Amino acid sequence: MLRFVLLGGLVFLLRISATAQKPSDKTDDVKVVQDFLEKLIENSESTIDYTDLQDQLLYFYRNPIDLNHATKEDLEKLGFLTEMQVNGILSHRMQFGNFISVYELQVIDGFTPQQLQSLLLFASVNASWKDDQTSFKDMFLKARDEVYLTGQRTLQEQKGYNSSLKNTTSNYYTGSPNRLMMRYGHRYGTRLSIGLTAEKDAGEQFFKGANKSGFDFYSGHLFWKGKGNWRTIAIGDYQAAFGQGLTFASGLAFGKSPFVLNVKRNFQTLRPYRSVNENEFLRGAAVTYRLGNKIEITSLYSDKKIDGNIATGSDSLVTSDESSFTSIISSGYHRTANEITDKRSIRQIIYGGHVSYRLKNLQLGTTVIQTVYDKTFQKSGGLYNLYAFSGKTLLNTGIDYTWYYRNITFFGEISTSGNGAMAQTHGLIASLNAVTDISLLYRNFAKNYHTTYSNGFGESSTNTNERGIYTGISVRPVPKWTVNAYADLYKSEWIKYLTDAPSYGYDYLAEAAYTPSKSVQMYWRYRNDNKQKNAYSNSTVSDYIAWHRKYTFRYHIAYKVSASFTLKNRIEYTEYQTENTKTEHGTVFFQDVMYKPMKGKWDIIARVAIFNTEGYNSRIYTYENDLLYQFSVPALQNQGARYFLLLNYKFSRNMEFWLKFAHTVYSNQTTVGSGLDEIQGNQKSDLKMQLRITL
Repeated sequence: MLRFVLLGGLVFLLRISATAQKPSDKTDDVKVVQDFLEKLIENSESTIDYTDLQDQLLYFYRNPIDLNHATKEDLEKLGFLTEMQVNGILSHRMQFGNFISVYELQVIDGFTPQQLQSLLLFASVNASWKDDQTSFKDMFLKARDEVYLTGQRTLQEQKGYNSSLKNTTSNYYTGSPNRLMMRYGHRYGTRLSIGLTAEKDAGEQFFKGANKSGFDFYSGHLFWKGKGNWRTIAIGDYQAAFGQGLTFASGLAFGKSPFVLNVKRNFQTLRPYRSVNENEFLRGAAVTYRLGNKIEITSLYSDKKIDGNIATGSDSLVTSDESSFTSIISSGYHRTANEITDKRSIRQIIYGGHVSYRLKNLQLGTTVIQTVYDKTFQKSGGLYNLYAFSGKTLLNTGIDYTWYYRNITFFGEISTSGNGAMAQTHGLIASLNAVTDISLLYRNFAKNYHTTYSNGFGESSTNTNERGIYTGISVRPVPKWTVNAYADLYKSEWIKYLTDAPSYGYDYLAEAAYTPSKSVQMYWRYRNDNKQKNAYSNSTVSDYIAWHRKYTFRYHIAYKVSASFTLKNRIEYTEYQTENTKTEHGTVFFQDVMYKPMKGKWDIIARVAIFNTEGYNSRIYTYENDLLYQFSVPALQNQGARYFLLLNYKFSRNMEFWLKFAHTVYSNQTTVGSGLDEIQGNQKSDLKMQLRITL
């Protein structure tokens, strides 16, 4: 991996010797993008890496999309526009000619004032725009350089770092509690990206033991987008996704949320990889070539080592000759002796491609992907794994389509795995009138369908053993009001983990948003999530399934008190019900204060959150502002309070510093965490620091 370090250093030195590009005048780019990103991911119940999306929004904030020349693909890169909004912009331009002003967007159906306000951050009308024919050499010399140095740690001692464990067991953290990350990027717009990322997680060794070369994880890439027939070239680490994500799709894709119309996948075929997930990416090379005006061919090859559990004699379904493995590990942690043993123990080769054929209102595609492992994949465990993939090779093929007919977009994909099992999804998004849009999606994933990387829309992230139908509606009944709602009904025809029988589920959400002015925004939200799983605390000989119901109510308001002060308040209540157990209740209240002096070099975001939940099932997730390329959605449970302070200071136009301190104190606990992460006491504190240098 040393070659990645040398490549990054060489590019950085060459960049310093070249003429520096004038920095963007938008010095608040990070704060604006992070505030906007919160709207997209605040409903997530896990810490997903949104690095790619944040990178895209940062670029378009600094270099707004020109509405008069943007293609459908350009508009889809923003990530938050619905299919109807993208089509509305393109149809308006085709019918009436170029936009004279960005405020002309107000006459296009389907945009609320709040959505228009968001789009104006990333779009412009530039009459002097021209096609960028810059050569590779000039792009390299004119590119923008950024270096990020990040460090963080938990301040209390966790059990895994106790030195006494080394004398009694092999199960302890072999490294320091510091998490360190270095990120370097050399970019020219969206056309050229050269990057290097290096990371060490807390508990991993650094320049010793299993990591004598320094960091535990290195990632590098060179990514170029052309204007001729060679559309894209990716070398090193990259992401690839096709169709609706059933046959093959690595990287980020959103699930169910209050953005009820965002059910259609609008993937960028190839993307540079800039995240720190150590398994779910491709490493090798890929190209996209345009044949004429209607056909594009993408070919890819990846060869990398991934983490996996090597089979042992205790695994009843596999042999013990170390020629098989029972699971793929995606955590990326290599802290203990066992985790180090599993580190990059499996070789994974992926190759194949995608061909797309585009007409004016119709797009067709076909995907073929082959995955090869150097060991046999054979899952062990319960009966729920009966139909799981086993073997060394996996073939996936699929066809996808998108058809635009008046105010309706039809889309879908049909995919098969090597055993003949099928997965399919079909949907539509339609504008019924100027104030009402709907979405409808049907999916059917066979219980024995297998795929390496998939990201189709559904209840489960695995795109297997599920059949369901989803419908969403967005209504703007009167000015300043928007009502979004969805209903999703689904079933699984085979048993699952902790669900020992075929099962059903349904999920409802309704949200009413009110924006009385540009300085005040609020919404009310109700969600009812119901699914069948094994009953808790049952006394029968075998498990049986029961309904598990979770009700969530939320009120949220954000308002600008002055040009420098912004306040946010939220109160959320949840209730969890199932038979044989007491109903759990949970509440969270938080107050955010954001202060940015009009002419100051610094700004502060602070939060106080008070929570009271009666158990794990009534936990409540809350999005937190964080460092750049850091994403925090902590789960609050038990009783206590959580505080954080995020400070941002600009030393100059080219240097910026972040500091975040977060502290949680529990009133009903004597320990925090579990296993090797356990802390003696009722408090946990985390400190994070980041420095950004821009050239």
